[in-house]
Amino acid sequence: MLQYHGPRLVLLLVFAFPACVDSSPDPSSPGPDQWCMAACDYTARCTEPVASTCKASCLSGNASYLSNMNSDYLSKVAPCIESATCTDWQTMSQNCYKDVAPTVTASAAVIDFCKTMSAKFFECFYADDDLTFCAGDFAPWGDASIARAKVCASAACTSLNDCFDNAFNGAN
Repeated sequence: MLQYHGPRLVLLLVFAFPACVDSSPDPSSPGPDQWCMAACDYTARCTEPVASTCKASCLSGNASYLSNMNSDYLSKVAPCIESATCTDWQTMSQNCYKDVAPTVTASAAVIDFCKTMSAKFFECFYADDDLTFCAGDFAPWGDASIARAKVCASAACTSLNDCFDNAFNGAN
């Protein structure tokens, strides 16, 4: 039986973070703005100097990832990124995800998704667990990602993780 441990969070920064000068958050998208500010600050502190256009480059270069995530999650994970010990980006982001994801309130779309997927999750992953883990596991993801992931209800258990990867990367 597969062992499901929540959606895999892979943060790919598709540009080189070459200190972010613009520190004013964009009120229309506080989550992505805060996440990019934190990513720029982390990079400047831990790896290399960054250009004054870092935040703008981050927002455009990570638009797909940022649009797939819950804005509340992005806002909550930003302080973790800012205060993280310097390590490789993947380790740091996975540690922050583990710390922050349980604090994110699941949206109505996540709750609906979990209801839709409950039979599949029970069959594939949660046979010995409480299905309430579903809401916690998927709360960090945005409603658009969750809507795409609903097609996974008809996937075989052996392909469920691939189906989720496609949904959360915008391929479904």
